[in-house]
Amino acid sequence: MNNSIIGPIIVGIGLSIGVARVASKRGKNPVFWFFISFLISPLISWIIVRFVLDDESSSNSSSHGVPTYEPLTQEKIAERQKKSAEYEAQERKQLEEKMNSITLKEGYKFASVPSRIFAEKTDTPGSYCCPYCYTEVSSEVSSMCGNCGKSLGV
Repeated sequence: MNNSIIGPIIVGIGLSIGVARVASKRGKNPVFWFFISFLISPLISWIIVRFVLDDESSSNSSSHGVPTYEPLTQEKIAERQKKSAEYEAQERKQLEEKMNSITLKEGYKFASVPSRIFAEKTDTPGSYCCPYCYTEVSSEVSSMCGNCGKSLGV
């Protein structure tokens, strides 16, 4: 290889490394910008990376495009638990209101499965029925009676 070509290639590699470092600090792919800079022009690439492209380092992501999250503090855990407890209390209240509005036949009692209510035969535990039409339903599948079409959920 000619010695007059080696100098500019070394300078081009050095400048391209500089462009890659600027790209990395601005949240861009440094390898991509190294090759673009080396193949096209370090000056043009540096101008594009530095002034034209948006700075992603100030957004909610790291320099490698992976989202960053705020740490989970004790206050946030307590707040989430409070919201969960409020939601469960509200759901329980709605279930109670719905059960109070239904009069069951003799020999049946209410069976509450999360978010749903059923009539259960007192002499056959685990045998769930629709509390409106007493058609047997599965506690696993249905939130609506297949016979009368009424909602079994809250």
